[in-house]
Amino acid sequence: MLSSPVNSIFKRISGIKTNAGFKLEKLTEKQSFTEIINENSIPDYLDNALFSDFRNLTAWDETYEYSFRVSKKGKLLFTKTKNSGFTSVNVSHNREKKYLLADGVFAPPLYDMGLQTADGKIKADMRDKFRQLNRFIEIIDDVTSKIPPEKPISIVDFGCGKSYLTFAVYYYLTELCRRKVTMSGLDLKEDVIKNCNETAKKYGYENLTFLCGDINSADLGEFDIMITLHACDTATDYALFYAITHNIKYIFSVPCCQKEINSQIIDKTFPLMLSHGLTKERFSALLTDTLRAGILTANGYSVDLMEFVGFESTPKNLLIRAKLSNLSAKKRADSLDEAKKTLKFFGIKQTLFTLIYGDKYD
Repeated sequence: MLSSPVNSIFKRISGIKTNAGFKLEKLTEKQSFTEIINENSIPDYLDNALFSDFRNLTAWDETYEYSFRVSKKGKLLFTKTKNSGFTSVNVSHNREKKYLLADGVFAPPLYDMGLQTADGKIKADMRDKFRQLNRFIEIIDDVTSKIPPEKPISIVDFGCGKSYLTFAVYYYLTELCRRKVTMSGLDLKEDVIKNCNETAKKYGYENLTFLCGDINSADLGEFDIMITLHACDTATDYALFYAITHNIKYIFSVPCCQKEINSQIIDKTFPLMLSHGLTKERFSALLTDTLRAGILTANGYSVDLMEFVGFESTPKNLLIRAKLSNLSAKKRADSLDEAKKTLKFFGIKQTLFTLIYGDKYD
């Protein structure tokens, strides 16, 4: 990162190594520009920039932070300190995995999405979102780190919205892990999709595309991984249905606004539990996601329901983590039977069940 400009219109220049070369992000007060520099040209580029346009150069690797500073007398000063900007752990094949950059470490997509300031700091009102993205990536990485590095990975994000998660996952896997990734995002809002495609083009993310469409009728092909973050109400069910019918191996889904069962369930079932709006809402949400887990199991998925971030970050913090597995016929049948019994007991319908089995509970 080049900073402390002297004769430059840019406030700072940050760079990261990619398969195409070094990708430079040049920031003015109001604009951002991208440039790709051949790796062999970087030493000369930095030498010229440091002594003519800037006074500070900072670089990082997994172990150290390197700082170069040009004094007023033109003398080059150098320091090296232990780097705390990355979090890393050892995994198989002696490969070191790196999580999403910590607060204070500049990441171009995060800046462009409004999570970071030009100094790499996470904005105060975006800290909860940043924690959610970090944790989601960590959970996904538990899977992708076990996929052979030479194998391409395909991912779809349903209900991507402004695509904080989509860009963060793609950035992490391609820029930091150097994985070959094809990723698609789908959402209903045309203006949002247009902006996402422009941003992907700006960063040269050729294998990241965004489409405008409805999950209910989408047919984007098959993927290795499906993700959803706060897809509202039955949108989560349609996303899970897509995963089941397209044999998607891994599912990471954080539901939101489970209104469907809340609108059907009656207070007489459990008067004490359902007589208050708040407890009824939370009970309905838990019942919805438990049913979803049971239906996934009935269709061959090993499922975990887990808290992916603390409740203080968001009350919508339950994640459905599922893997297409070789489950026994008995386990699948038992799970389907329990789902039917539950629906019948409460006298309710549930979209994912209906999409697969219709209204037949017997």
